[in-house]
Amino acid sequence: MAVPSDFSISKINGKFAVNKALSDTMDTMFRIQGLGWVTRKALGLASITAHITPSVQDNGVERIEVVPYISGGFKWSLDVRPLDLSEQQVSNPILGKMVYKSRKIKLSEVTKDDEYLKEGQSGSLKEGWDTSADDTLINSHVVGKGWVQDETWGLMDFNGKKHFTMRYRIVNDAKEETDLKIVYDYTGAL
Repeated sequence: MAVPSDFSISKINGKFAVNKALSDTMDTMFRIQGLGWVTRKALGLASITAHITPSVQDNGVERIEVVPYISGGFKWSLDVRPLDLSEQQVSNPILGKMVYKSRKIKLSEVTKDDEYLKEGQSGSLKEGWDTSADDTLINSHVVGKGWVQDETWGLMDFNGKKHFTMRYRIVNDAKEETDLKIVYDYTGAL
């Protein structure tokens, strides 16, 4: 289901389910991140939803909290992302220890250092962002054990309907890389 007409990444809030028909397969991403075949296949069969809420920390910094759930209501982990590029160390039950740096950025204000948000090393990040109402994106740089991931969240249009979408570029120490998008259906407010 498409996001509501008044939805924006600036004020992201809601429940979202992965739309496998519109998304790229996650198997290559999980392989590059070092997950074994059995785990990758199990995750490929699972239904994944995310509950996303914004908040403001005591110091005034905006943050986003993401709680992903896998089939059967299994809570994957709590992912808290301050949007000020501060480093956040997290431990994920499947991917292990990671370090995040996240921020909000307007596509119209991208600097030379941020050109990959528009162009992408393979061009995959530039097409499709719907910036008609708001050109705000959320961008994170994630370092895991043996891999690095850049992810960008925004709205994309699919068949005339806006969907919350995450675009990824992942590279591991062996220089294997992949670009993919994960498209979400909006399933309701929190």
